[in-house]
Amino acid sequence: YGSLQIETPVLDKLAAGGIRGTDGYVCANVCAPSRAGLLTGRHPQRFGFEHNLNKGFPTLPGRLGVPVDQPTIATHLKKAGYRTSLIGKWHVGDSVPGMLPNAKGFDHFFGMHSGSHGYFPTPEKNHLFRNEKPIKKIEHPYLTDWFTHEAISRMTPGEKPFFCFLSYNTPHTPMQAKAKDLARFAHLKGKRRQTYAAMQWCMDQNIGKILNHLREQKLLENTLIVFFSDN
Repeated sequence: YGSLQIETPVLDKLAAGGIRGTDGYVCANVCAPSRAGLLTGRHPQRFGFEHNLNKGFPTLPGRLGVPVDQPTIATHLKKAGYRTSLIGKWHVGDSVPGMLPNAKGFDHFFGMHSGSHGYFPTPEKNHLFRNEKPIKKIEHPYLTDWFTHEAISRMTPGEKPFFCFLSYNTPHTPMQAKAKDLARFAHLKGKRRQTYAAMQWCMDQNIGKILNHLREQKLLENTLIVFFSDN
């Protein structure tokens, strides 16, 4: 959006070469109900999802998320013959098994069920899952890089087309960036601003890796790419 501090050259190029939506709206000002609307194509109020998830009110676990019987975009695309995957943040319900990504149309899931996660996970301190199995081994030290690597592994040529919902959590708190990215923005005033810029830079560069992969696999011209914020 014209910032002279936040550097996003890959996204700038993507916007310049595609369609830039200047009047795009989401159905909530916080992430969970907004994502529920994005995934289902319905106003989340229609199925009782009006606020961020509140696990402190467990009386009706079946109401703490997108209802089990509510289809998602992945449900429909899977029926249409797509390979479906969700990488990153879920945050639309995990209180009952039928709310989890694999039960909501996604063949493959890697990420966290909740809304945020530390960017430097360890084997002892993480709440990441690959499908329904907790992660015990850290394959990449920084979470944004790991999400990209996992997403690229799902974007491959094949008999069936792919649908990948890559759900980065950056720049959600906790504010954590790699040292080399922080060094790029050392001239900015304030550690928090430096970290924010560094996290956005990292995401932008990772999107560049995905575009390069699609180009190398000769998939770029036949892939619809949407970059969107959940709130």
